[in-house]
Amino acid sequence: MKTEKPTLVIAGAGSGKTTNMVKEILKYLPELEPHRFLAAITYTNAATNSIRERLSQYTKIPANVFVGTTYAFFNKFLVLPYGSLLPKVTEDKKDKKENTIKEYFIATDKIFFELDDKKVLEILTGRHPDWNRKNAQQKQVLEYAFTNQLVRQGKIPFDKIASIASYLICDYQIVREKVGSRLQFLFVDEFQDTDNQQFKVFDEIRKSKKTKIYKVGDAEQFISNYSAGFKDFSKIPILQHKQKYEVEEKRDNNRCSSQITTFINNFNTQLQQEARFSTVEKNGVFFISQTDLLQISNTFKDKTEIWRDEPDFKRFYLAFENKAFDSVSGLIKISNESKKSYHLLSEVILIITKIVGFNSKQICEKYNINIIQLRTLAIKLWKKEFANFDEFKTYFERDLAFQISTEKHFDAEKFFSELQNLKIIPKNQQHTDYTTTIHKSKGLEATCVLVVARDNNELEKWLENNHTNRVAVQYNQKNKKKAFEDHYRLGFVAFSRAKMALYIACLQQINEANKKKLESLNVQFV
Repeated sequence: MKTEKPTLVIAGAGSGKTTNMVKEILKYLPELEPHRFLAAITYTNAATNSIRERLSQYTKIPANVFVGTTYAFFNKFLVLPYGSLLPKVTEDKKDKKENTIKEYFIATDKIFFELDDKKVLEILTGRHPDWNRKNAQQKQVLEYAFTNQLVRQGKIPFDKIASIASYLICDYQIVREKVGSRLQFLFVDEFQDTDNQQFKVFDEIRKSKKTKIYKVGDAEQFISNYSAGFKDFSKIPILQHKQKYEVEEKRDNNRCSSQITTFINNFNTQLQQEARFSTVEKNGVFFISQTDLLQISNTFKDKTEIWRDEPDFKRFYLAFENKAFDSVSGLIKISNESKKSYHLLSEVILIITKIVGFNSKQICEKYNINIIQLRTLAIKLWKKEFANFDEFKTYFERDLAFQISTEKHFDAEKFFSELQNLKIIPKNQQHTDYTTTIHKSKGLEATCVLVVARDNNELEKWLENNHTNRVAVQYNQKNKKKAFEDHYRLGFVAFSRAKMALYIACLQQINEANKKKLESLNVQFV
């Protein structure tokens, strides 16, 4: 089956990109063939959960619909099925002409599994007691050698997943054909955050001409923390490769009030949006003149109580650093909330290990499964309802094919009770105040948003409304490299999370230049 040209939807913040993508998914679900997959991918756990929740409101998600992060997608459709195709070598080799070390991989009969970046750093720090005294180049050399060693052992550090996936699908036509045959539909959210390696994977799938592709994104919300390596804003894939797609532009802003939409249009180098959200006098953009974080937070909380009766009332406290609001009590970290399902899954796996009498590694070896398959079985166990222990025992041994421990005085019913207790934890606690980094807030929205700058320099970049400056290539004195400045777009991303009211603050007394800029942008001081 040959497909038409892929669709690329360019749309600004609050335009309903994800909502429209979910509608497209629902439209094509009836056409999904039983032996093929529909994949919907995005860049954060929170955004993944959001897509799942929206789909679940309309339909039971079929088993052949994959919703997950880009890296989870690469693992499932490329690394795990085709990792054994990686070529055999015995050591890394240096290219004398280019004076660079090339990446080599080794075929292995071991199961490939992901190794968290923090774990890699933990191992390196343990191996090298003087790690913290080494310079950046020395650390890079050691990390490079270690990660390649891990890959040869079948262990994939997180930052290697994309390069391995790209290698497999670009160098093996059979992989491209098989992935194309397996994927009937591919939906990519937040396409602006796609880096070159990830784009290569998606483009190879496009070249197979077997997969219908739908991508949505907003170049203005590109943040290089997600997609490092670009020196020129015009070279990010969403802008550079537009000619490969049927492009649709959506200019409506269905999230923000007209005051906020007008404000963020000052910083949008791609699209000028039109507000579709009703405007009332209490909506707007405000600057809190205090510089103490607790005072700023309390003022924000007091001023925004007038919106509490709004449906799904929520407040965001945003900053560049994750720990910025640690001193403010009563805030829920979105990063933790988004991982709640992961922690719950870990609890279920822990219960399985207790019932079987082995740890997770031993279970994988005994039952000839990998950690991904173990997680899948844990999810099945979690979703299954049991009237009593006997029903549970039958399902555990017959359907999951696990053996309950036969040790003397072993009480499996105790652990069955633990599983049942997990299921009665309230799913929807009434929290209203959340904090996260600006990066992790992408794709999310709140009734009222507070954005705090560390100093005048950061605030100045957020408020830069000269479009040429916002995309200009800068020289970074610290890294001795030329690149476009990322911080300009951080402000835009944060500002565009707000529906009713946007509050801005700075931990440093604002200078005259920033004050005049705020006044020129019609920001109200409180």
